[in-house]
Amino acid sequence: TCALPISTLADFLASFYARRVRRIMPALLVMVLVTSIAICLVDPNPGTSLITGIGSLFGASNVYLVVRLTDYFAASTELNAFLHTWSLGVEEQFYLLFPLLVWFSGFGRSRPHAAKKLVIFLLPILVASLVSFCILYPHHQPQAYFLIASRFWELAMGSLVFVAS
Repeated sequence: TCALPISTLADFLASFYARRVRRIMPALLVMVLVTSIAICLVDPNPGTSLITGIGSLFGASNVYLVVRLTDYFAASTELNAFLHTWSLGVEEQFYLLFPLLVWFSGFGRSRPHAAKKLVIFLLPILVASLVSFCILYPHHQPQAYFLIASRFWELAMGSLVFVAS
C-alpha cells in the first residue's frame, strides 16, 4: 500500500501508536491470558503475578514492580511469570515521549537538518537519564532498574545509533 504523507502531529501520533498497538497487543494479550490461566492452576497465591500481568497490558508493570520495591534477582520473584514485562513498560513509556521528539525535530517528516535536531533533542535527556541511573543505582536499585527516567538513556542510545547510520 502507498503511505500518504503525514501532515499533522495528530496524524503522526495516531499512525505511530496504531502501528505499535497492532504489532504488540495481540501477542501480549494472548501471552497474558494463557499465562494467567496457567498461573491460577499451579500457584496458590497468584495475586502478584496477575497484577503484574494486568499492568503489562497498560505498559505499567515496571511501575507496579517499583511500588512493591521488587528486587529483580531476589528468590521471591521466581514465581512472578510476568516479571520480564517490566522492559515492555519502559519501552512503552519511552514511546510516549520519543514520537514527539521525532515530530518536533522534523525527522519524521524528512525536514532539512532533522537528524541533527533529533540528536540535539535526545542528548540532554540521554545524559540526564544516565546521571539519574548512576545516582539511583547504589541506593535505590529497583527505581534505577525499572523506571523510565533511569533507563531512557539506553533506548535513546539505540535511537542515536539509528540516526547516525
